[in-house]
Amino acid sequence: MVGAHNGWNNADASQQFSTSGNGVFTRMQTFSEGDEFKMIPVSGDWSGDYGEDPNNPGKIIQEGENNIKVAAAGTFMVTVDFNDLSFSLVEVPVNLYLVGSPNGWDNASAPAFTKLEDGVFEITQTLTASDEFKFLPVQGSWDNDWGESGTYAGMLVRDNESNVKSPGDGTYKVTVDYTKGTVTVQ
Repeated sequence: MVGAHNGWNNADASQQFSTSGNGVFTRMQTFSEGDEFKMIPVSGDWSGDYGEDPNNPGKIIQEGENNIKVAAAGTFMVTVDFNDLSFSLVEVPVNLYLVGSPNGWDNASAPAFTKLEDGVFEITQTLTASDEFKFLPVQGSWDNDWGESGTYAGMLVRDNESNVKSPGDGTYKVTVDYTKGTVTVQ
C-alpha cells in the first residue's frame, strides 16, 4: 500500500498486506481525513499499480484508476479481494465483545476481549460443540457486528458475516486480529 500515510514511498516494505493465499489481502492502517492511497504488486515499482475504478466505486483496476480516498480519519481494516476486484475500508473497533450462544445472545452481557495491541483482541471462552458466536464493538449494540466470512474460513468480515462455530467442547482462546483480517479459535 502506498499513499499519503507513508509519503508515497513505494519502496516502504512495511506497507505489505497479509494474505492467506485465497486472493484476499488485508492490512490495518491509520489514515487522516482526505488521505489517498493505491496498491502496487512489487515494492519499489509503480508499474501495475491498482486504484479505484472511477466508473465502479468499491472496485479496483490497473489502468485509468483513481487513488482511493479516505473520507474520515481513523484506523481501518483495508481488504482487497482479487477474486472480484473489490476493496473495502472498515473502521477497526477500539473495544470488542463476544456474543453468542455461550451467553444466550445477550448483547448487554457480552464478555469483553482483552486488547493485546491495536487491532488484536483475545478472550478465553468455554464452549460446547454446538456454540456459535460473533463480535460486537459496543456492548449492548448489534451495530457493526463482525464474524467469519462464509466463503473463506478464518477470515474476519463485517457485513454479510457468518457466525463463528465452536470446534468442539472445551475451553478455547479466541483471537480476532484486524492486522491480518483473521479470527482463530484454538
